[in-house]
Amino acid sequence: MSDTIQLRGVRVMAHVGVPDDERAAPQQLVVDVDLLFDIRPAAAADDFTLTIDYAAVRTTLQRIAEAQPYRLIETIAERMAEALLAEFPTSRVRMLVKKPAALHAFGVDYPAVEIVRQRHG
Repeated sequence: MSDTIQLRGVRVMAHVGVPDDERAAPQQLVVDVDLLFDIRPAAAADDFTLTIDYAAVRTTLQRIAEAQPYRLIETIAERMAEALLAEFPTSRVRMLVKKPAALHAFGVDYPAVEIVRQRHG
């Protein structure tokens, strides 16, 4: 099975950064997420209840982003992946978390972290 539900450019706010002053104000992160999921039953029945609720995924991403201050986008990516695997019927998650406001002074469009996590058991 290779069906994938994708959400691209999900904007969430988070207190994130290594220096304390960077974490003081929320910053926008941009998240791309892929959820491995067999869409055939939902497509055959044209039934929303048989697929993953995109808005609920977005709500989960925002909830994790706002849960606490973070030093690293790596931590946010891990926590988001863990939550998606726990809350939705997907066996594999790919997360790309971008921090667009960082490193512009150094000529970098954005730093990002990409991870792939799978359900165990």
